[in-house]
Amino acid sequence: MNKEDYSFEQLWKDLNNGYQIYYTYLGTRYLLSKLTKNCYSKEIVNFKR
Repeated sequence: MNKEDYSFEQLWKDLNNGYQIYYTYLGTRYLLSKLTKNCYSKEIVNFKR
């Protein structure tokens, strides 16, 4: 799947299926995961100074 084809709907499906999502926003790398119903965790994986 191209990153251009990845949608929010696919993101929620992946989280519901137990996947962890890595993404970069403004130079900082994050890990997004689902803990329980309606409960998500966002962790900073690396911080660009």
